[in-house]
Amino acid sequence: MLNFKEIFKSWITFSNPTEQQEHLAKARLDICEGCEYKKEVVKKKSWSLLCGKCGCPLKGKVYSPVEKSCPMHYWPV
Repeated sequence: MLNFKEIFKSWITFSNPTEQQEHLAKARLDICEGCEYKKEVVKKKSWSLLCGKCGCPLKGKVYSPVEKSCPMHYWPV
């Protein structure tokens, strides 16, 4: 289920991340790349990646300020 408040905050962070937030987002996206629930709306386009469990666009979701916000608990933080 989409948490609109969380994803809104994620997109705000995405627009101007700190170095630490950028590093965390990269680590999370690396985990998502190998996830069986990752969905591609348009093949080979990173902007079209979605989480198949919660429906969030991954480009923003990886910047979530909520610890362990992956619905499958694959993100350590």
